[in-house]
Amino acid sequence: MPDVRAFYHAWLDGAWERPHFEFGQACAQSGFPAEVVVNWSRATSEAPTINLVRDYALENDGVVLYAHTKGAATVEPFRDRWRRSMTARVVARWRENLALLEDHDAVGCHWLTEAEYPGMFGTMTVPADGSGFFGGNFWMARCDYLRTLPPCKDAPRWQAEQWIGINHPRVVDLLPGWPHDNRWPELCG
Repeated sequence: MPDVRAFYHAWLDGAWERPHFEFGQACAQSGFPAEVVVNWSRATSEAPTINLVRDYALENDGVVLYAHTKGAATVEPFRDRWRRSMTARVVARWRENLALLEDHDAVGCHWLTEAEYPGMFGTMTVPADGSGFFGGNFWMARCDYLRTLPPCKDAPRWQAEQWIGINHPRVVDLLPGWPHDNRWPELCG
């Protein structure tokens, strides 16, 4: 098994406790074998933690799992279900995802591109080169791919979400489509 490490961006404003607890619980219940690097931050951007991921990948082989306190800023049932669906598919199923990374660069949920969803990104500046990103920003990726990425810019804050797609990775989309309750019915009943 390749080395695996998790990086977790913990935004310490808003309702961060529930997302943080759920992430830790998923790691423990799934037997996640590795160290989890938690970056406690008041920064609204995930860029500081993404850059820790990059620094790690520059010096190490293996795989990184990335997640954050999704939904801490805007507490609503939809965001809770979205976070839980990504946690269930990316964190809790890390073993299955590790196997998928033998032939792919990154695994996550909701791989989104402007070509598939024109005009749907609101104020987010979407790369014009056709690259995509995992909507919600929970993913696992190979260090050899992450090494190809530049440092993540701090602003606009969406850069951290789009960072994973900059060099057009070979991806597995565990939950295709736009994030919506009809994508995770098991959490909506």
